[in-house]
Amino acid sequence: MKKAPIVLAAITLALACGAIACGESGQATSTPSSQATSGASPNATPASAQAQKADLRIKEGVHAISVGLQSWATSQSTPHYPPVANPVTLGKYMTGPWPVNPLTGADMKPGSEPGDYTYRVAADKKSCTVTGHLSDGSPYSPQVLQ
Repeated sequence: MKKAPIVLAAITLALACGAIACGESGQATSTPSSQATSGASPNATPASAQAQKADLRIKEGVHAISVGLQSWATSQSTPHYPPVANPVTLGKYMTGPWPVNPLTGADMKPGSEPGDYTYRVAADKKSCTVTGHLSDGSPYSPQVLQ
């Protein structure tokens, strides 16, 4: 029995549930507080709301890279994580396009700047972490993949 289709289905379901839990329904909503009554643009977003939105996108990017890593690892004859996590290595294992750094508009890349990520793999390649760097520079690392 092949495990890959089952694992991929489970990962896809986890992504969908994660997006729903984070409040990402894909539909814009309008509340009275979001409708400007002053001369400001009705689409103007306060800086803190923009940072929160960027941070959510960074977290989604970390999650997408983590899913790509898990897919890559389970596709190996002996499950292990790759030495690097980038579009070249993980491209065909991603469930969508490579995540974009919402602060620069470019693809997320290894680094420590806001919107980038840090990938660390254990010496035995049996576990790894992906840490996103949020808009204020703080780290976001949801879990160790094993």
